[in-house]
Amino acid sequence: MIVVAATIHRITGMGFALCATPILVLLYGPHDGVLVVTVTAMTASAIMLASRWRTVEWRRAATLVLPGLLIAPLGAIVTWHSPQAVLLLVVGVAAVGALLAASLSPVATTAGRGNAVLVGGAAGFLHITSGLSGPPLVAHAMKSGWPHASFAITVQAIFLPLSASTLLWRGLPEVSGPGLLLACAAVAVGLFAGSVASRRITARTARMGMLVMAWAGAVLVLLRGIWELAL
Repeated sequence: MIVVAATIHRITGMGFALCATPILVLLYGPHDGVLVVTVTAMTASAIMLASRWRTVEWRRAATLVLPGLLIAPLGAIVTWHSPQAVLLLVVGVAAVGALLAASLSPVATTAGRGNAVLVGGAAGFLHITSGLSGPPLVAHAMKSGWPHASFAITVQAIFLPLSASTLLWRGLPEVSGPGLLLACAAVAVGLFAGSVASRRITARTARMGMLVMAWAGAVLVLLRGIWELAL
């Protein structure tokens, strides 16, 4: 799953957490699952930024990152004081809501930067609680007419500090070191595969595959959270 998520992330600039979070949460639980996603997503963003950092719109990234970093402690408090069933519901609802937001967001509208604080704050809160900060940023990019090529690399500069903040507030996942290194290696493999596949697979096709997997995983997590809460 990590290889597939990284492949799609390389092709579209997005989608790693949407694909990986639901499945990893089911495998590791709502706490460690989100943190494993955070570490691997951080690796993906760092690798992508390493070769294209000169094309990042740093000022625009900072406008969205700062509100996210400020709201992160609130998200951390939610995770500290919520039982596993509630966290599963949070991740499931966040996943479904994020997917709906990304799917229903109007493409042919325009918007200035006035809502950047709100978007950045929402991304920061979702990132630390569920790892799913991308869709609010996608909706913002669509509404503001942000060119895809610029957004796809600049958003990595947003994901990276948000991921670091999540690890700062929530700590590292309780997963074996070799297992975590293997997951990060899978990210590198997926990014390489995405680089090769991008020559033949369109971003539209990759996005459709991402949405199918993300919807299936989100519904599974949501149902598991409802089931555990009912027990």
